[in-house]
Parts: sequence; structure tokens; C-alpha cells
Amino acid sequence: MFIPWQQLSGTALNGLVDSYCTQLHGLCSDDGLDSLEERRRQVMQALRDNRLVIRWSESEQSAWIVDPNMPEKN
Repeated sequence: MFIPWQQLSGTALNGLVDSYCTQLHGLCSDDGLDSLEERRRQVMQALRDNRLVIRWSESEQSAWIVDPNMPEKN
């Protein structure tokens, strides 16, 4: 299930964005070219543009940022 990013608290959204930005995939690869602040900006823009979404897993009671075309894990 996807959750609109606008429905999250600022703290929750920032936590998800920071977690995504420190991973080695997506818009924020560890290439050393962009600062963490620039990576945060890129992820937020991708959320606004629906190029990234927030997926919630009821079974795992967890949320993370993903490509909306990525299949769900079973």
C-alpha cells in the first residue's frame, strides 16, 4: 500500500528521506558527487513528481521509499 508523503509528519518524512539517502541505490547512489542536503532535495522532488513513493507494509509494520513501479515483496 502506498502512503501519500503529505500525510506523514515532518519528522517521519525526514527520517524516511534520510534513510533513503544513505542507502546505495535510487537517486542517491554513493557517488560522492552530491551533498546529503542535495540528495534530500532530489528525493523530495521525486516524491512530489511521483517518481518515488512511500510504501507501507502492514505485515512488517514498516514504511520505505521506493520506485512506484517496483513490485511488492511477498
